Amino acid sequence: MAFIGSKVRDELFSTDKSAIGADLRIRGKHYTVVGVAESKGLSAGEDLDDVIYIPFTNMSSQIVGNNALTGIAINGFWLEAIDADQLNSAQFQVTNILRLRHGIKTSGIDDFRIINFVDIMSAFTNVMGSLTLMVGAIAGISLVVGGIGIANIMLVSVMERTREIGIRKAVGATSGSILSQFLTEAIVISVVGGVIGVGLGIALAYIAAMLFKFPFVIPLWSIGAGFGLSLIVGVLAGGIPARNAARLNPISALHSE
Repeated sequence: MAFIGSKVRDELFSTDKSAIGADLRIRGKHYTVVGVAESKGLSAGEDLDDVIYIPFTNMSSQIVGNNALTGIAINGFWLEAIDADQLNSAQFQVTNILRLRHGIKTSGIDDFRIINFVDIMSAFTNVMGSLTLMVGAIAGISLVVGGIGIANIMLVSVMERTREIGIRKAVGATSGSILSQFLTEAIVISVVGGVIGVGLGIALAYIAAMLFKFPFVIPLWSIGAGFGLSLIVGVLAGGIPARNAARLNPISALHSE
C-alpha cells in the first residue's frame, strides 16, 4: 500500500476518488494507493506534496535492498512529541538512545544531528522580525522621500499659479478656500500614489504566493493602513505650500510675473 501527496495525485490522477484504490508501480513493485495527504506546500525548501509514503520494512527490503543482516540505512526520521513542552525532554532521550546504539563514549562527539523544530521556528521568527524592521525602515524612508517630492511639487505649483491666486482673492476668494484647494490637491496626489503602491504590493504578494506555494492572504487592515499613511503624507507635505498660498497678498500676487 502507498500514501501519496497531493502533487503526486495531480500528476498521476485527476481526483482523490480516482486515486484511492488505484495501482501504483515503484521500481517495478506494485502498490495500492490507500490515501492522499492534504496540501502542505514547501517546508525548508522541500515540497511536502511531492512525496509517496510506503511501509518502512517494505521499502527497506524491496526498494533499497537491505536486510536484517546488513541493517537498514536511513538518512533521517521524524518524531512527534505528545506535548510541545516535552520536546526538550524527548530530544534528550533520543540523543541518549542514539549515542548508546552508535557506541559513542561519554567524551565522544555525536555522529548524528537532531533538529528541534521549536528552535527552527524560533530562528525563523527572529529572521522575520529582522526583515520586518528592515522593510519598515525602507517604507519609512520611502514615505519621507515621497512627502518631500509632493511638497516640492506643490511649492512649484504655488509659485507658478501666484497670479491665479491673486485673481481669486481679488474676486472674493477667502484664505480658507485657497488653503483647502491646495491641500486637497496634495492629498489627491498622495492618495493616487497610495493606490498605485497598494496595487503593486498586492500584485507582488500574489506572484510570490504562486511561486513559493504560500497562501495568498491580504489583511484588510494593511490596505487601510496604506491609504491612511498616504492621506497623512498628503496633509503633512501639502500643509506648508497650501499655507503659503493662503497667505499671499492679492496685490503682490497680481503684480507677479
